[in-house]
Amino acid sequence: MKSIEIIHKHKKTIIEAENGLVVLHLNHINLNNRIDSWIYSSLIEYESKNRKIWNNFTPIYEGDKFSIKLGDAKEIDRPLIENHDNHIKQPKSKLQQFYELESYLKEKGLL
Repeated sequence: MKSIEIIHKHKKTIIEAENGLVVLHLNHINLNNRIDSWIYSSLIEYESKNRKIWNNFTPIYEGDKFSIKLGDAKEIDRPLIENHDNHIKQPKSKLQQFYELESYLKEKGLL
């Protein structure tokens, strides 16, 4: 199974990357005297409308080191949070958007 391996503070987390949208954020905010740094990792599965979260805004600090590796894994770590969301919709592909725009422009006589 396609996966992403994240190592942070000697802790290895293997997240699923097979079907859907993988989100991996390493954020550092330094704005208006507010300093906030965190890691977030999740998978949105469009077919099943499930969201899985492995790192839920886990704090990170200056000097922290990360290792991120794309690959295949036999086992995936269990997510911290897993929920079903009927509002999840798969975005249209660029090709699908092109065909819809092309059809619209032809309909209007612009192509």
